[in-house]
Amino acid sequence: WNSFISFNDDIQGTGAVVLAGAIRAFALNGKALKDQRILFFGAGSSGVGVAETICRYFELQGLTQEQAKKMFWLVDSKVRS
Repeated sequence: WNSFISFNDDIQGTGAVVLAGAIRAFALNGKALKDQRILFFGAGSSGVGVAETICRYFELQGLTQEQAKKMFWLVDSKVRS
């Protein structure tokens, strides 16, 4: 199988932009982003992609993956029965 590295701007691009904005916003307020709990209203590909990007950033800041994942709530508007 041949594989190709790709970039999905809806997922990785949105994640990078949101992460950069969040880092700067919390730095201006003197608070660490890694100490925040984050709610996502929407658990589609973009919301999950942003959460994964921020989760990786939290890991770089010293949190374990398990600790980082506990900082997120993803809520979706679709109710499944």
